[in-house]
Amino acid sequence: MTEVASSVVHEVLGPRTEDIDQPIIDYIINVLADEDFDFGVDGDGVFDALGELLVDSGCVSDFSECRSVCSRLCDKFGKHGLVKPKPTVRSLAAPVRMFDGMDEEKVPKKKVEEIDGPLLTERDKMKLERRKRKDERQREVDGLSLPLSYIVDVILTFKQDASGVLGAQYQRHLAEMEAVRAGMPVVCVTHNQDKGGSVVRDIHLENFNISVGGRDLIVEGELTLSFGRHYGLIGRNGTGKTTFLRHLALHAIDGIPKNCQILHVEQEVVGDDTTALQCVLNSDIERTQLLQEEARLLALQREHEVDGENEKSNGKLNGDVDKDAITQRLQEIYKRLELIDADSAEARAASILAGLSFSPEMQHKSTKTFSGGWRMRIALARALFIEPDLLLLDEPTNHLDLHAVLWLESYLLKWPKTLIVVSHAREFLNSVVTDIIHLHGQKLTMYKGNYDIFERTREEQLKNQQKAFEANERSRAHMQAFIDKFRYNAKRASLVQSRIKALDRMGTVDAIVNDPDYKFEFPTPDDRPGPPIISFSDASFGYPGGPTLFRNLNFGIDLDSRIAMVGPNGIGKSTILNLIAGELQPSSGTVFRSAKVRIAIFSQHHVDGLDLSSNPLLYMMRCFPGVPEQKLRAHLGSFGITGNLALQPMYTLSGGQKSRVAFAKITFKKPHLLLLDEPSNHLDLDAVEALIQGLVMFQGGILMDHIGAIAVPPPFIGATINHSQKHPRSGECRYDAILTLEHGDSVIHCLPINIMAHSSSCSAKGSGSVIPLISFLEEIQETALDSFGPKIYDPKYYVDLSLKYNLSITQNAFAKLPRTKDGRVPAKYLQAFIGEYFNGAGDDLVQHEPVDFVAEPQGFLPKVKHPEVRAWALQVHALWKNLSRKVSQRVKDQPELHTLLPLPKPCIIPGSRFREVYYWDSYWVIRGLLASKMHETAKAIVANLIYLIENHGFVFNGARAYYSNRSQPPLLSSMIHEIYKRTGDISWFVLPLMLWISDIGHLVLLGIHKDKETASKLPTAAEKEIFYHELASAAESGWDFSTRWMRNSSDLTTLATTSIIPVDLNAYILKMELDIASLAKATGEKNIAARFLEASEARQRAFRSVFWNEKMSQWLDCWVHERPTCEHIIIEALLKSGSEEAKSMAKDLAFRWIRTNYVAYKNTGEMHEKYNVEKCGDYGGGGEYVPQTGFGWTNGVVLALLEEFGWPKDEKLDCE
Repeated sequence: MTEVASSVVHEVLGPRTEDIDQPIIDYIINVLADEDFDFGVDGDGVFDALGELLVDSGCVSDFSECRSVCSRLCDKFGKHGLVKPKPTVRSLAAPVRMFDGMDEEKVPKKKVEEIDGPLLTERDKMKLERRKRKDERQREVDGLSLPLSYIVDVILTFKQDASGVLGAQYQRHLAEMEAVRAGMPVVCVTHNQDKGGSVVRDIHLENFNISVGGRDLIVEGELTLSFGRHYGLIGRNGTGKTTFLRHLALHAIDGIPKNCQILHVEQEVVGDDTTALQCVLNSDIERTQLLQEEARLLALQREHEVDGENEKSNGKLNGDVDKDAITQRLQEIYKRLELIDADSAEARAASILAGLSFSPEMQHKSTKTFSGGWRMRIALARALFIEPDLLLLDEPTNHLDLHAVLWLESYLLKWPKTLIVVSHAREFLNSVVTDIIHLHGQKLTMYKGNYDIFERTREEQLKNQQKAFEANERSRAHMQAFIDKFRYNAKRASLVQSRIKALDRMGTVDAIVNDPDYKFEFPTPDDRPGPPIISFSDASFGYPGGPTLFRNLNFGIDLDSRIAMVGPNGIGKSTILNLIAGELQPSSGTVFRSAKVRIAIFSQHHVDGLDLSSNPLLYMMRCFPGVPEQKLRAHLGSFGITGNLALQPMYTLSGGQKSRVAFAKITFKKPHLLLLDEPSNHLDLDAVEALIQGLVMFQGGILMDHIGAIAVPPPFIGATINHSQKHPRSGECRYDAILTLEHGDSVIHCLPINIMAHSSSCSAKGSGSVIPLISFLEEIQETALDSFGPKIYDPKYYVDLSLKYNLSITQNAFAKLPRTKDGRVPAKYLQAFIGEYFNGAGDDLVQHEPVDFVAEPQGFLPKVKHPEVRAWALQVHALWKNLSRKVSQRVKDQPELHTLLPLPKPCIIPGSRFREVYYWDSYWVIRGLLASKMHETAKAIVANLIYLIENHGFVFNGARAYYSNRSQPPLLSSMIHEIYKRTGDISWFVLPLMLWISDIGHLVLLGIHKDKETASKLPTAAEKEIFYHELASAAESGWDFSTRWMRNSSDLTTLATTSIIPVDLNAYILKMELDIASLAKATGEKNIAARFLEASEARQRAFRSVFWNEKMSQWLDCWVHERPTCEHIIIEALLKSGSEEAKSMAKDLAFRWIRTNYVAYKNTGEMHEKYNVEKCGDYGGGGEYVPQTGFGWTNGVVLALLEEFGWPKDEKLDCE
């Protein structure tokens, strides 16, 4: 029949068929060849079915010709016997009675019986219900009035096979989504026209249902959103979180106030010529329109001024526009612009974009030049700028670097309106949200508190529910057993009936339905190429016409590697992945790839590249033709894509489910190396945990790019690498690495994985002396984790242990400890070994009585008139005795047995739980000691720092050998300067002054002999000068000589730090230059003083040009927080400003700070690391350290402020 239909169509349409796309012709033929097709009278059915298509596709010229062609088609098909004849219809002359002519006795008398029970079976009802839903969905789609061009596109694109059906469904889905977006209410910045307008507060949603594609997502949902609360929406991938947010944004749920502005940040902004900054500003429609009108009116005014020079001017402008009317309207515009604070809008928009890592140059680039991830950031910036009544954020941290994530956390913490956020980042949720909405089992359940509190609360609820369920089941079983036993016993009939009634009245408790476990099972490669499988040798890369992204990169990857690559967005991480994969080639140097290695790359591109019109199984069958379906299903199942989910259209999957399909695709051929680019994006929290476990068990190499900080790996990286401390085959301790990228430089930073996951990091290649004991203590630390488990494991305890015997004896004893089959030392044996061969952690520091301590010093005390403050200040002063320590003589006699370095003088530890002395804390400790008139103790601290510099080239953080990374501001010169101002003694600091002055007149700073030795490798004086500047930047800034600041990790001369010092460290260096100039002047070194003064003036000019933004009226890259040190810096800056108003402000801040310290001490009996600057007397939540006896810098700041400002007798003491 199809052949006949094809012949007829070509005959009737003639040569025109040659110009028509074949899929359209095929569609026409298939329609007409359908045996159930109704041609109608004279081809009316053909016209109704195909008329519009025939005209739009060019088969006929107009509808008049179309009717003629349809008639001819009907005739031709009729001649071939393909048009079913219609039965002849004849009207009856009279009605016909069916029983006429029959005897009444023979007429059947059928009795109408009542039907007992339902007319339909349950199965029939379900079928009708499904049909009803299908019809409703069809009516919704029909209501979209899809244009014929859309239908033609579907026909052109897809054929009538299985994949074509899925494709057509996908195209229909796209059309539906487009219609949905078109129906989204416009959300923009609103300015209250009158103060009497209603204000949206709480939102109450009751008894609502949400379903998609016939699948119920939320049933009888109830939710109350209180104004100003921040909600975290959590639930597994595919439960409907994003769909729920879309319904809220569409106002598709009854109960949402009509005047409530709801903004769902889901789509990236459209790329066009608009700049990123202007794109954000354009969301303030009223401001934009007012400015446009202002520009137009000013142009008219200028025209009038030109016309005024002409004698023909009559006071009217083009089109008889009155100039006075223009002036009046401009005044109205200016008044309105002032009222809506239009002048500050640009600064606010720029500040938001800057927080999301847009540089000033990027803010003025057109949006079309940005990638999708950056355009998504612009959409987020628009939303934050608009400040809707209800802001909906779906995975806002995706594609953000750590700087942007931390900024967003801080910004949202102060968000004044209602917020709902979906995020897989646990710490982000803990920081931002006040409540949790849990979507589970088609229900929404509300929990107070952040995510951690939710986990604890839900765990307790589930335990209680299980107990109640078990008790209920026991009671029911007991009653049922009684009923069954005595049901037919007449004597006990009444008892049985009472039990039956009690059983009916007894409520039921739902059994706990646990979510199925997620899994990520990465296949083990069958073969193992020899190392290295990847090797970078002096590799550099830059795109043509662009800057060099990195230089002289040297590192290798093998099957045991676990490398984390961190750095801000756009720094070149994806480029390195492409170099490894062979998609790019280095500009210089080499990248070796083993010919046998199989590499799998996971990136957002691979997720976006999925065929959304297909389903997971069909997609895998296309990617791997010839592979049995069952094998593909099994592989999909190893990533959680099981059952019907494998047959579900891809566009209906959640983001996390799509990611798992992408993982399944890239790992099917059993790769040796995984290159993971932001692998946790879109995954829910349970899936992230499963991914971590899967990576831990993977028997191959991993290089993971996860956007994070340069100094501290994010928890995801830390967890992944920390879980792989021992190689699953050899059980040997391995070293892994962090590949750090910043500002065109890339370095490999090799760290022991067990140390790297904690704050006490140890660089295997750090500069300075690293004693052999450290490696052994790391092994003890790792063994302790395996033996004792993470709950009772203190990572820092073991590296602070000191040996009772020499290292070789202790190592031999350790090697003889009994072990289990998996290499673990039983806890009791390890505990006994540690007790026998080690001294306690911290035993190398012993208590010391300060020689210059007096009970009532005359430093701060004379100005403190209030008796209660005076008593408290003396208690704080007395803490110096508790915090005073000296290094044990054992450390000086046998330094090889200790990680603590043998300091020559006594010291002050930061707090009672500390086992070391720190560098930058010591400046504020010294300020407090000077206020306490403890000059000798202050000098001793500086003497210890100088000792470390002279013997090791820099200040080891904490004076512990494993703290080889220096990340502390340049305060040594300021310490010396403060002591000099109080004592006037210049004799003792002449030697320290020389540390800052090289014999060639350059600012070398610290470790000069070693520096000159290193510089001798450089061939020219110019290169040596550059090297000295790099050293100066790294050393006295407190930034370390870690390999992460080097272009080549093995060559100190490639140090590059001058371009990465932020404003706060530059401010410290400025103070250093001024202090050194003052010290040089005091010693008669006028030339040196002049040189440093000149340097300080140049730096101040640079501050103005680089860090100060006049338009924004703020310092860029300067963040102040609630630590005592920062408060003290602010107060001192105000005092030195020369303004009486600033001095008054400084005094007010000082009194506030002293008061909050006093109240907190009164309530807790402790001094704390930091305090809540918004709530008097509340010490800092989230501090790094638990409350303890004294906190060095806190004590020092309080005493220094009391010395400066005192405390009047009548000054109020308690919080207001």
